[in-house]
Amino acid sequence: MPDYLSELFGSDSGAGLFGDLNPSQASEAAAPSEAGTSLFPPAEVVSATPFEVAAAPPTPIVPAASPVPVAAPTAPTAPPPAAAQPGAATANPLEAALDAVMFRSIFEQFPVFKLGSAEEEITDSELTFEQLREQKAEDFPEMEDAAKVTWKVDYGPVSKSISTPKKDKILAVKQDIERSADFTSKLKKAKDKNPTCYIKPEIRAQKKGIVQNSYKQECDSYEEACASDKLITLFPSTSGVPMERRVTEAGEFITPKAEIGSFDGLKIGFTPALPRIPNQLLHSIMAFFLAVMERHPEQPEALANIYWDRHDRHFVVHVPQQIVSHNSVEAILPDCDEKRFLHYMDIHSHNTMPAFFSKQDNRDERATRLYAVVGRLDRVVPELKVRICNGGTFWEISPKLVFEPINYGEYNHDWQAQIQPKIEGGGLRAFS
Repeated sequence: MPDYLSELFGSDSGAGLFGDLNPSQASEAAAPSEAGTSLFPPAEVVSATPFEVAAAPPTPIVPAASPVPVAAPTAPTAPPPAAAQPGAATANPLEAALDAVMFRSIFEQFPVFKLGSAEEEITDSELTFEQLREQKAEDFPEMEDAAKVTWKVDYGPVSKSISTPKKDKILAVKQDIERSADFTSKLKKAKDKNPTCYIKPEIRAQKKGIVQNSYKQECDSYEEACASDKLITLFPSTSGVPMERRVTEAGEFITPKAEIGSFDGLKIGFTPALPRIPNQLLHSIMAFFLAVMERHPEQPEALANIYWDRHDRHFVVHVPQQIVSHNSVEAILPDCDEKRFLHYMDIHSHNTMPAFFSKQDNRDERATRLYAVVGRLDRVVPELKVRICNGGTFWEISPKLVFEPINYGEYNHDWQAQIQPKIEGGGLRAFS
C-alpha cells in the first residue's frame, strides 16, 4: 500500500483514519448503518477544520502521582484545532483527511531561532523569548541589551510580534498561531505547504554605541575552519591564542579571543566579499555630517547606515530618525527588507573632535559588521577611522580596504622629474 494511503486508511499496525479497523472492516465502517448514519456526515455539516475529521472523544487527564523526568526533548504535539467558522463545510472528506495529515506534520516540527545565517532548533517547551535572548547573547553581543531587542515570529504566511518576551513561551506562541483559522486558511493557499516557524530577534535601537552547535564549531586549525560551513568557527593560532572567524555576505572576519600574540601566516582583520564603497558616497555622507554640524549651534554628531542592495548590486545610504547632541546619537533602525538589503556599515561623525571610537561606541557597536567614525570636520581634510566587530571583539582596519581611494584630480606629470628618492649608502637614482 502506498505510504499516503497507509497514513489515511491504516497500516498493518491498525493506525490510520479508521483507527483500529483493518481494510476489510473499513469498507464495512464506510457503509451506512440501518439508522442511516455514515462515517462521513453530509457535506453541509462537516467542519472545515482539518482535525475535526474522525476526531476521537477527549481523554480525561489524570494527574501523575509524582513528576516523571524527561530524558530527551520531544517534538511539539499538535494543538487542538481552530474553531469552525459558521457555515463552513468540507465537500471532500478525503481532502480534509489529507489536510489533517499535512497540518499534523507541520505542528510536530520544532521552532527555529534565526539571526542572519545562524539557525538552531528550539527544543525546550518552557523557554521564553527573554531566556532565549540571554542564551544567545554570548554568541551575538548585539543581543546583550534587552531594551534593544524585539522579537518576531515568522511562520509561513503569518507574522507575529512579541510584546511580552519575559512572559511568552516560544512553543505556546507557535501553537497559538497554529490554532488560528487565519493560519490554516492561508497555509492552504500558500506555495510552501511545509513552512518553518522562525523565531527572529530584531535589534532596533542604536547609539553612537566554547559551545558547538548548528552555527558554531571549534576547529583544530585555520584550514579546518575554512573548510567548515558554520557561521562561527574557533581555532588556535600558531601561538596557541584562540581566534574567532565569522564569514558573512560582507566578508571574512578574524579576531583574537584573548591577548594578541604572534600570528605567523594568519591574516587578522577583514577580507571584503563586496566591492569597495564608492568615494562619492563617502563624500556625500561627510557633506551631510558637516551640514548638520554647521546648522546647529551645539555642533551635534550624526549617524548614517550603509546597505548593500543585493538586487541592484550597489551600496545605498539610509539616515534613520535620530536624537543628537554634541557627543551622542540615539537612533531607531527602521523596518528593512532583509532579503534584499544587507546592513554593511554604520558611520557616524564626531564634529570637530578627533575620529576615535568612544566607550559608548564600544557598548553599542556589537553586531558583526563594519563601523566608521569621521572627525575633525572643521578641517580641510577630515579624519576617518574604520573597524570591524567580530563577536564582540574590535579590530581596526585601513579605510582604503573598504572605501575607494580619494580622487584628488590631475597634476602636472613633469613634477615627477624633480623627485629623486634617496638610496641606501648615499647617492641618488632617477625617479621612474
